[in-house]
Amino acid sequence: MKKIYALLLILLTAGCSKNEANKKEDQNFDLKEPEKVSSNYTPQAGAVDMKTLDLNPEGLFCLKGSDVPYNGKTFSLWPNGKVEAEGSLKNGRPDGFTTFWYDTGEKAGEGTYKDNKRDGILIEWHKNGNKKMEQNFDAGNLLSNKFWDKEGNEVDSYEDANK
Repeated sequence: MKKIYALLLILLTAGCSKNEANKKEDQNFDLKEPEKVSSNYTPQAGAVDMKTLDLNPEGLFCLKGSDVPYNGKTFSLWPNGKVEAEGSLKNGRPDGFTTFWYDTGEKAGEGTYKDNKRDGILIEWHKNGNKKMEQNFDAGNLLSNKFWDKEGNEVDSYEDANK
C-alpha cells in the first residue's frame, strides 16, 4: 500500500505554489471533465496491479522478486474494489498518462509523465466534480498553477483549495 501512496504523492503533491513567472500565455487546453468509474473495473490488457511491484534499491518499480525495472501498464484498486489509479511505467518510473480516482469512483486527477518528469497539464478535482487544481509542466518544470475551492472560486494556493 505504501507504494501506491508513493506513486500518488509523486503525481499529486509536488509543485503546489503559485508561480506566474514562467506562465505560458495564449494556450487553449481541451480538458476532460471528471467522470465516475464503474464498480465493475476491468484492468487494461497486460496491466499489472501495483501490489505486485516493489521498489528496488535505486527506487525503481520492479516485479516482486526481481531487480529488473518494470515496463508496462499498471493499476491499483481501493479496498472496495473500485479503481484507484491507472498508469504506466518505463524503466521502473512513471511514464505516460496517469489517472486517479476517489474510493467513491469520482475522478480525482490526471496527468502525464515523460521520462519520469511531469509534462503537460496535471488536473485534480474535488469529490463534488469541481476542479481543484491545474498545473502546466514542461519536462518537469512548473510553468503555471491555478487552484479552486470546492465551490469553484479561484484561490491562491493548494492549501486554500483544500479548505
